[in-house]
Amino acid sequence: MAMVTTSATLPSLSPSLCAYCAPATLIQKLLFFSGIYMCGVGLGGAKAVFMSFGAEQFEDKDDDDKKAQSSYFGWYYAVGNMGMLTAGTLVVWVQDKVSWAIGYGICGLIVAVAVVGLAATAPMYRMLPSMGSPWKGVLQVLCALSRKVKLKVPDDATQLYEEEDVKNPLLHPVHERLQHTDQFRYNFTSGMKRI
Repeated sequence: MAMVTTSATLPSLSPSLCAYCAPATLIQKLLFFSGIYMCGVGLGGAKAVFMSFGAEQFEDKDDDDKKAQSSYFGWYYAVGNMGMLTAGTLVVWVQDKVSWAIGYGICGLIVAVAVVGLAATAPMYRMLPSMGSPWKGVLQVLCALSRKVKLKVPDDATQLYEEEDVKNPLLHPVHERLQHTDQFRYNFTSGMKRI
């Protein structure tokens, strides 16, 4: 947001507005579009993380936490929709009628307040320890699948490998078993027990 606001605020970083003036320079374009792309990447990453991070703050077995989790998701969507409504109406009106710099400044100020609020409340978050790289399990399945690709998938699901204990004992419930379906049956060979 700072890059976009700066490019809209400083006259040397924004192109002239007259019809006969020189077009935007390469530096002006690079600064503006890199700021826009960084906002897009940041927003895409934040949306994915906030949902799972918010759900992680609640215990599944506690009734009060279940209600609070439901309330969290309700408020998450309500605030998100209010933000989109405000950005699509009020901020656009300010940028159109008043100034692009003030419009981007409002957005930058809101982002700064959100970052400060997130940092100030960080000690209250429930942080689960890392269980290692997420790629390790994916690569293990792909390697097992490549080794066993020509084997016939058994009809009996008990012949497929399943872990008996959970890698992280802090997670609750201790182990949830999912029913096997035929949707990704081709991938079951990676979970076949060795004979």
